Amino acid sequence: MANYCVVNELRSINFHDSLLNRICIESDNLQMFFVDAIIIGHSCPEIESHIPCSVNSGEDRYACPELKVTVHNFTMHSVLRGGCWTQDAEGNMVEKYPPRNLLPEEYAEFMQMAAAEKNNLVYGITFDTETHRYALSFFMNADANYYEIEFTGNAIVAEFDEFGNEAWYLERYRKKRQQN
Repeated sequence: MANYCVVNELRSINFHDSLLNRICIESDNLQMFFVDAIIIGHSCPEIESHIPCSVNSGEDRYACPELKVTVHNFTMHSVLRGGCWTQDAEGNMVEKYPPRNLLPEEYAEFMQMAAAEKNNLVYGITFDTETHRYALSFFMNADANYYEIEFTGNAIVAEFDEFGNEAWYLERYRKKRQQN
């Protein structure tokens, strides 16, 4: 059992620049394991529109060394594979692959590839207030591509054992605020 647990508070965690260390589906639940996701505190509200996390009563934002997120009764609505291109030595485009949505029959193969990968760079998890869907955006090392998984679930549980160091950007923010 984790020391800290929050339910349906993904918007109080900043996943940008964290690492997706593992992702898997067990039963009807999606499990994601992150390194260095930021647990939002009550400071710097003008930096982002995130909501302070209920288990972080402090002023600051902390990098969480290990964070497990479980999406109960998970439904995958889409998987977007980002576009890419290759260039020759002179910088001329050789091939271009436009972004495309994977077909539902490709989801299982995609999840197998994603499950085998570690340390994928995360761009973020966003929430669409119109569709009530979340989207996880990350760069997968296996095929050097950007992916975005759009999903929903009945309950989203985030668990962790400890707060780590302050968020990397807080010191820079404090200096800028003092100069003004």
